[in-house]
Amino acid sequence: MPEIGVREEHAKFFNPEGKAHLAVKMQDYCALINSLVLCVFMPDGGGLSFTSILNIFNSITGWDWDIQEAMTCGERIFTLQRLINLRDGYTKKDDKLPPKMYVPAKKGFRAGKIPPVNDLLNEYYQLRGWDKEGRPTKEKLEKLNLRML
Repeated sequence: MPEIGVREEHAKFFNPEGKAHLAVKMQDYCALINSLVLCVFMPDGGGLSFTSILNIFNSITGWDWDIQEAMTCGERIFTLQRLINLRDGYTKKDDKLPPKMYVPAKKGFRAGKIPPVNDLLNEYYQLRGWDKEGRPTKEKLEKLNLRML
């Protein structure tokens, strides 16, 4: 999805380069698509490009959002979800994969490999504008017009 800054090489399973960036962009994109009541399990809204989805959205609302404004809306939604989780007791210790992902597989493309989740988590938090404990910073909340939370 080059429209949102995601390149194909980011999706290579055990190449950590670009994974945190990929996670941030796709989470924001999916939060936005879900808010538009489109099926996130059908990439690009069932064959529609993000630009096409945005054009339909702008036609319906009378707004004139560009891709960056739409992605910022997705980021705002994702950040609100994070704030709710934090309020309800969710912490950095909950930001992990299921235990079986930390056991190297014996065969197949995962054979002998474990994803470098702990290394990527700090990069992910930094890209999100969150502190080292996974909480959105005051600056991030202000940027997203969520400072009242």
